[in-house]
Amino acid sequence: MKPSQAAPIEIDIWSDVVCPFCYIDRTDYLVDVAAQAGLDQAVIREALGDAALEKEIDADSMTAQRLGIQGVPFFVVNQKYAVSGAQPISIFMQVLEKVRDEMKPVTVAGTDGDVCGPDGVC
Repeated sequence: MKPSQAAPIEIDIWSDVVCPFCYIDRTDYLVDVAAQAGLDQAVIREALGDAALEKEIDADSMTAQRLGIQGVPFFVVNQKYAVSGAQPISIFMQVLEKVRDEMKPVTVAGTDGDVCGPDGVC
């Protein structure tokens, strides 16, 4: 889904939550909302019925609970760093640069030029 497509879906679903005749737990309703946003109904229907995708989403939800994540957006980078909320690009750059720096090979002094990676393998 393109970011530009997410906003209409979010608005439609959340504006309908207070509506007693709208059902966000029903596939047909979600497919209709997705179609209104210009998404392919067949693709959405297939995704909503995909047991493997549901299992993956459940696993992600459990991970989020374990990490204490209570809001979105929330990003976990390299299973080590977290960025919570809508942050400026500079914050993401700091995290990504830190991960990059940690992954750079390290030259071990006193050897014949062997290079060791962050995992200790030379």
